[in-house]
Amino acid sequence: LAGPRTGGAVRALNGVSFALRAGQTLGVVGESGCGKTTLANLVLGLIEPTDGTVLLEDRELPARLRDRPRELLRRIQMIFQSPDASLNPQHRVDRILARAARTSLDGRTTAARVAELLATVGLDPTHASRRPAELSGGEKQRVAIARALASRPDVIVADEPTSPLDVSVRASILNLLNDLQTADGLAFLFISHDLSAIRQIAHRVLVLYLGMVMEEGATERIFRPPHHPYTEALLSAVPVPDPDVRTVPIRLMGAVPSADRLPSGCPFHTRCPRKLGPICEEQTPPWRDAGADHRIFCHIPLDELRAVQVSGSTATTNDSDLPRS
Repeated sequence: LAGPRTGGAVRALNGVSFALRAGQTLGVVGESGCGKTTLANLVLGLIEPTDGTVLLEDRELPARLRDRPRELLRRIQMIFQSPDASLNPQHRVDRILARAARTSLDGRTTAARVAELLATVGLDPTHASRRPAELSGGEKQRVAIARALASRPDVIVADEPTSPLDVSVRASILNLLNDLQTADGLAFLFISHDLSAIRQIAHRVLVLYLGMVMEEGATERIFRPPHHPYTEALLSAVPVPDPDVRTVPIRLMGAVPSADRLPSGCPFHTRCPRKLGPICEEQTPPWRDAGADHRIFCHIPLDELRAVQVSGSTATTNDSDLPRS
């Protein structure tokens, strides 16, 4: 995606492509400004791409939201980061959900559908008469999830839905999303800077940096060496709840480069702690096949990455810690 900016065009996403299957979750992770929210907005039709398309079951979606027919709007819904900003504070929960449920009543009354949605997200009927200010943070996010479910969508885009929540509530929301997916075969595009949340919910992971994919693959592969050096740095910041496991946080030096002045060669070379030299500065990296549909965008041979990462710079992960396959 390119847009006007003083001094030239900004390419917020460059060459990003992925497939999202029914009943699966694709986790998209990266620092602020890497293009995660732009990707979500493109899927939702909130911004137009300068190139590329979004397909739903081999059907090309109109780029602009206002050009999409109601049936397509019903099938792709959104869970926003902040329920405080996305829920109307003047309306009661039943009114918020009733408006979203009008397309999926199937002959039932609105009140029955609202009660069903509340039960689905683990809230009792008394929540229907409350306003958002009368709810806890976790309850508000459950209402936001219920609203996304109201039209019986096939795809839900979740943009940092757990970031404003404390750890225990965050875990319960992630468990709820997993349960909903198992029950209804929903597909989630789950956007987060939190790799621990990605590990709990995602089947596949896309690692973005400066609008480009640095690494992609099944979650269990992303959390084991070899990693892209950028993924390695992100993983090193994830707390490990085991006092016997020692990790060495990797500090990335320097600021993220400006999106309108992208570095030559590898986009990560200005901050990469494993930079090889001029080749990283001058030449675009190759895609290296790590097996099992796991790819890494890097000049460093995979055997060298694996050797140095297994030596202790990145935390190892037990099979029991990984998500379902």
